[in-house]
Amino acid sequence: MLLTVWAIVCLAAVIVVRVIGTQDSTAKVPVDWTHVIISCIAFLIWLYTLGSLNAAWHIQQEPVIGSLLTLAFTFFAPFVYKGQS
Repeated sequence: MLLTVWAIVCLAAVIVVRVIGTQDSTAKVPVDWTHVIISCIAFLIWLYTLGSLNAAWHIQQEPVIGSLLTLAFTFFAPFVYKGQS
């Protein structure tokens, strides 16, 4: 239970940091939500790959799946995210 709460707090921190980091109120640059979502997905893949929450969430971890998710994500993310226009 504590690990789940901590994971949620850290996910919220990722969201807050990415929202603050991708906007610039002085230059009127809005939040880049694509970047925020990609960061959240990367964090969730990282959590799965670590494996510490899998027992708490009753997910059977296959180490090869974590590696393949990391590989696929790092390969396809640049095709999805081209940067702010």
